[in-house]
Amino acid sequence: MEIKRKTGDSWHKLLEQMWNKADVSKNEKGKLWAIGQKGLEICIFRFDVHSFKGQTPNCFTNYEPLNLDNLNTVQLDNLGVKYEECNNAGFSRIALLKWRLDDDRHKLYINHMFQHIRSQKP
Repeated sequence: MEIKRKTGDSWHKLLEQMWNKADVSKNEKGKLWAIGQKGLEICIFRFDVHSFKGQTPNCFTNYEPLNLDNLNTVQLDNLGVKYEECNNAGFSRIALLKWRLDDDRHKLYINHMFQHIRSQKP
């Protein structure tokens, strides 16, 4: 699936566009990977079409940011990874992890995520 966006669109607009095209792009299990890039920022998500729970503004519950190392907010801060949190139904979770392609500290994590995706069966 490829989404073209206008310059200046927010991450939330990009995720909304991905959601609108996800149903026709999913595999037979209703799952796919969503990889978004804005400039030098990249976000990688697991996306489950069948577990759509409805949307809260700016809280995309069917997207799970790929965080293979289960980094917490303190670790993300120490690495300089920007993130957005979402509060929904009384609990908080990270809704976006914004990795930088030009940050040497992030390259190993990004590479690890791409290797993980490549190793998965569709």
